[in-house]
Amino acid sequence: MTPDAVATAFAAALRVLLAGSHLMSPDELPDLATTAASELGAAEVVLYLVDYEQRRLTPLPSNQAAPRTELSVDGSLAGRAFWSLQAQESEAGDSRRLWLPMLVAIERVGVLEVVVPTEGEPLGVELRQALVDLGHLITELLIVNRTYTDVYE
Repeated sequence: MTPDAVATAFAAALRVLLAGSHLMSPDELPDLATTAASELGAAEVVLYLVDYEQRRLTPLPSNQAAPRTELSVDGSLAGRAFWSLQAQESEAGDSRRLWLPMLVAIERVGVLEVVVPTEGEPLGVELRQALVDLGHLITELLIVNRTYTDVYE
């Protein structure tokens, strides 16, 4: 994706998030996140929340992603993103998997898994940054809505 195409797609993703979050119930956020990130070419987005002891990452249910299992914070790429507060990228067949830390101020809340079909090519710098920026907004929406749900705290 060219830098101009990324900028246009990022603007579209923001519009999707803003329009969809207006009357959204908190448990709709994982699907809204996937719909928004699809504007940037993502096939799946999964939100993982950390437990109180910060040992396990639990995926939030989504209708638009294959079911996931809990992950250990220790010894996983997701855990490395969580502790280092740095995005982690790996190859996943013909896709790239990006693990983004979910952070609000100094509170670590989990990680965001973003799967982008790339036909084996690495993510471009602009696309990666757009996904990181989108992840920050998704995290903010999670925090804002957590007082209105019992699905997560």
